[in-house]
Amino acid sequence: MARELPADDRQEAMARVRDLMNTELSAAQASEVRHLLDNSPDLWRRMNMAHMAARVAVEAVTEPTGTRELLMANYEGMRRELGRAEATPLEKALIDHVALCWWRLQSVEQTYSKVMSQSITLTLGQYWEKRLSAAQHRYLRACTTLARIRKMRLPALQVNIAADGGQQVNIAGVVVATGPELEAAS
Repeated sequence: MARELPADDRQEAMARVRDLMNTELSAAQASEVRHLLDNSPDLWRRMNMAHMAARVAVEAVTEPTGTRELLMANYEGMRRELGRAEATPLEKALIDHVALCWWRLQSVEQTYSKVMSQSITLTLGQYWEKRLSAAQHRYLRACTTLARIRKMRLPALQVNIAADGGQQVNIAGVVVATGPELEAAS
């Protein structure tokens, strides 16, 4: 079993892995990355691939650096608003995906608006309609998946109540617990 690196060494290892990720690795460098990851098992969680994908998408935009930072702040804000800090590991992955799909949808919406405000060919118009529809579909599918996963996490409750006349009424619902009650139910 690998021993965990101290916090300072983990930060250094993370910086080194980030540096090496953007280059074609030699055999020695690949071995170094494997060694760093073996000695810090939680490093791969800290090296969030969804966040890196968002960074690549934002950097591909040919806008000034200030706009890129605003776009990343929007992405990060969406992740926070969706409750990533308190989420389960599966929910975290889905939240990252929802935020990236949301960001891509906003990007396509912006370009779509620019293109459609001009005189364009029918072919170009159809291309942008399809691209916008695909981005909307991906975003809605990601949101639906996240909602389903969150719904499965809630404990269900069913109460049977005997009414006058011997009739029985079933009441089903979802128990919503917060704070200590939620922790006790887990």
